[in-house]
Amino acid sequence: MDLRSFWGKAQSENPDHGPAWHPLVFHSLDVAAVGEALLKQSRGLARRLLGLLGLQQEEAVRLTCFLLCLHDIGKFARKFQAKSPAYFPVCFNTRPAGLSGFYDHGAGGLRLFDAARTFIDQANTVLAVPSELPLLNSERVPRVSYALAGIAVLADWIGSNQRWFAYCAPDAFADLDSYWAYARARAADAVGEAGILPAMANDQLDYAALLGTQAAPSPMQAWAQSVELPTGPALFMIEDETGSGKTEAALMLAHRLMASGRADGLYMALPTMATANAMFDRLAAAHRSLFAVEAAPSLALVHGARDLHQGFRAAVLRGGRREASYASGDQQEREADATASTACAAWVADDRRRAFLADLGAGTIDQALLSILPSRHQSLRLLGLMRRVLILDEVHAYDTYMQREIEALLEFQAGLGGSAVLLSATLPVAVHWRLADAFTKGLTEKPEPGANRMDYPLAAVCTPGLRTTTAVAGRSGRARTLPVRFLRRPDEALDMAG
Repeated sequence: MDLRSFWGKAQSENPDHGPAWHPLVFHSLDVAAVGEALLKQSRGLARRLLGLLGLQQEEAVRLTCFLLCLHDIGKFARKFQAKSPAYFPVCFNTRPAGLSGFYDHGAGGLRLFDAARTFIDQANTVLAVPSELPLLNSERVPRVSYALAGIAVLADWIGSNQRWFAYCAPDAFADLDSYWAYARARAADAVGEAGILPAMANDQLDYAALLGTQAAPSPMQAWAQSVELPTGPALFMIEDETGSGKTEAALMLAHRLMASGRADGLYMALPTMATANAMFDRLAAAHRSLFAVEAAPSLALVHGARDLHQGFRAAVLRGGRREASYASGDQQEREADATASTACAAWVADDRRRAFLADLGAGTIDQALLSILPSRHQSLRLLGLMRRVLILDEVHAYDTYMQREIEALLEFQAGLGGSAVLLSATLPVAVHWRLADAFTKGLTEKPEPGANRMDYPLAAVCTPGLRTTTAVAGRSGRARTLPVRFLRRPDEALDMAG
């Protein structure tokens, strides 16, 4: 049986100037090669995956490549191969016409066919997977699965783009080893050209550069510039009055995390489109100071009416041509059959969603919450957020339902090793501790509970093993003295109102 007789892609952009289809084993190696290139060229992503897996770097890369190589294993099935009758493998000894056109190759991947088992053995050899790997404990498995799912979707999108991975004839390469070498070379170029690698952060940043003025930083801003950064995921909570410079303090924290290699960018989530627009304008004015002079950071606005914003400039990401479905029949069947690369190409082309692959994003909170809700390709949103500082502004402004979703988002962010900054001028004490507890729930090492401080302004930090709260002075000259008169009976209030 020749594994190269199974097709993986059959919608050539140039059928008159090259092969009309691309072997499944070649496409599988394309995606594995993209995954390898992503981990080699994005050191932050590699470090995060190493931490989640608990493996040495070479072990983690080999294992990830192997798993990515098997992402389309279900396509070896006869019913899937029948979707393009012209390229139906002769090894099945039957005709494709009598087979149902509906087939979920994801579910089919759970049943390994003869060809699939053969390919698994060959891929194991070609990719040099270590023969012995430690078992992942039950706590690591769900965390790793979300990260790997996001990497798989992104790698499949890039590996399906014919600009970088043109279709190859089955006999173009002597064996899988020679094609693997070819795919790795193409993948290195593809990842660099796709616009998904993080821009290099500025080594140093002061508030004069961030604010564009020589004004002295506020006490909260000074705290953000001097507080010790933890080595693992961290939650920073800033409670200070309106106009005190909380946004700039959050940007300073995010920059310090980026400059130290703990994050690749930031996403700032706000309650409304109007506040998101205003924040986008502020980021547009300040974002160049966050990155190295030679860098070209991407900036995106993320909400449903973003095109109405005059200053909007979306991040530049080159999406692949949208593949048509291989299925026939009604719309429901076509939707069920949509390939990961098809949906992902459209996903990345949507600016509301691709912002999580941009260096900087500003948008509404609902766009971030879709990463933890049962929505299509939520794992790709999570992949973006886990390497960005998640900044949630006005966290006091949400109802109970939204607060619960935000708590789940913080738990995921901590569980995947990401950091977050919460901003509020009027955060109730009970909500403060619920949000801190939610982040703590996602940590592998639980911090000791802190004291229930009532100071204001207040800065808090929650990290593995440690939770602290710090009283911070208010901005000089903004304190006010107000007379207070206590009324003991309702009729006194009525008399005053009259």
